[in-house]
Amino acid sequence: MAKLNTRSLGTPKVKTTDRTKIVKEMLSYHEPAFCMLNEDNPLFYPKCPFIWNDEETISLMKAELISPVFYTEIVNADYTIKDPNRTLYKFRGNINYINEYFSKIENGITGEYSRYFVPLHEFERVDLQLLFPEEKPPVLNFNLQEPLNTSKFTELPLSFKEDEDDRDNDEDSLMTKLTIRDHAAIQWKLPVSKKEWLNKLIKQVNNGTRENK
Repeated sequence: MAKLNTRSLGTPKVKTTDRTKIVKEMLSYHEPAFCMLNEDNPLFYPKCPFIWNDEETISLMKAELISPVFYTEIVNADYTIKDPNRTLYKFRGNINYINEYFSKIENGITGEYSRYFVPLHEFERVDLQLLFPEEKPPVLNFNLQEPLNTSKFTELPLSFKEDEDDRDNDEDSLMTKLTIRDHAAIQWKLPVSKKEWLNKLIKQVNNGTRENK
């Protein structure tokens, strides 16, 4: 059996406060994806792969291993972004995995705990395009607690109203004209906007990316 130590697991020497901030920022980045996946409180933590038995491996804590779904993003040992595409991965856990995966006992501040070694190829890439085909864009649910009361809204003068054709077809629209859905489409690189020109642009960019690979 191969000898392993904390360094071989790629454990980063990052202050707890810095690590907490980094994880919070990553969660914020992936929040739109979790919204699409209907994950209100996802179990997420970035992971640094290491080579074990000649394959890339991820070290999971017990709670992560047995959770129905655990999400992660691959990072470097210092928690910096490793994948420029910011790929989100998920692992479907099971209580029985405790006896199926190799484990290593570590000593921490609160005592002993186990790390479980899971090959990276057993993680699934979260592909939002497959989940929501182009012809069926996702319905964004922002969890409004109650219907919006518009009775006190003041009607804008006609000169201030946004023209329908201008909103949909102006390819040089101001940033102030972009909706939350538009920003989500740009971040996810998915044609889910109600602006046809923006969807067309995203498709062109995606096609160009595939052709260059």
